[in-house]
Amino acid sequence: MFRAAIGFLATPSSSAELRTSKYEAFGCSRGISLFWVTILRRIPADAVDDSSKDISLILISIVITSTGNLGLASRNPFFMAPMRQPTLLTQRLRLVPLAGDHLEYEILLDADPEVVRYVGDGRPRSRFEVKELHRQRIGGAEQVPGLGFWAGFLWPSEQTSTEEFVGWWILEPPQRLDQGPFEGQAELGYRLMKKFWRQGLAKEGAKELLKYGFGRLGLYRIYAETMAVNKASRATMASVGMSHVRTFYPQFEDPIPGSDEGEVEYAITLQEWQASGNDRGLLEDENGVDEV
Repeated sequence: MFRAAIGFLATPSSSAELRTSKYEAFGCSRGISLFWVTILRRIPADAVDDSSKDISLILISIVITSTGNLGLASRNPFFMAPMRQPTLLTQRLRLVPLAGDHLEYEILLDADPEVVRYVGDGRPRSRFEVKELHRQRIGGAEQVPGLGFWAGFLWPSEQTSTEEFVGWWILEPPQRLDQGPFEGQAELGYRLMKKFWRQGLAKEGAKELLKYGFGRLGLYRIYAETMAVNKASRATMASVGMSHVRTFYPQFEDPIPGSDEGEVEYAITLQEWQASGNDRGLLEDENGVDEV
């Protein structure tokens, strides 16, 4: 059967797109696809038979997943196997994958008019609206393994024996054509309860997601967007090393105050993140990720 697997994947195809699609069909990234195409095309097609093609897909997927489980996936994008969205830990925050029991926190967050001032139509959201958004946020984690929403909690302190909900952070794949290629990129976002503004917590969570996105997922670019007039959010983007890329002017049916000044995009690439020294100690520092 293994000979059949090699035969199927090494068989010449009419184009690179068709060859890589054999791998992408069962969840491999394009990087993995091109890697296996390069390796297996070196094997003569007449050295194997042409049967059991369905089984061959299973065999090769097991091989790829196994290499990922050996730890290669977190270091090398060629070997990135699908991974679960992990819990991330910082000095003050515990970022856990968004789940059903976080809904009440989201409702409370989006009920504050100052929190949602620069979001959507600029008005607080009803319980019904947040429930629908919550469903979409949970579902978004299924688009790309490892990406999604995180609910952030402060570690217990001497003043309180329980964790406090701070807000949420997100890494999600591009949703619009003007945001660029789907693969290898993610959008960074955050929304915090007003009581936790101006304490460096948005920055702390954002830095951890950059570390996770570049160091664990192998992304090559992470970007963020906000209204041009949202100076606080722009300051957070700049503080984690992101640079202003463009200002653009989407059309809204019911524009909110400040919309005429447009939206801004900030971004940072893997090379820029590495050049800033943020990847130092990444191989040794496994305490910041709790994959449970």
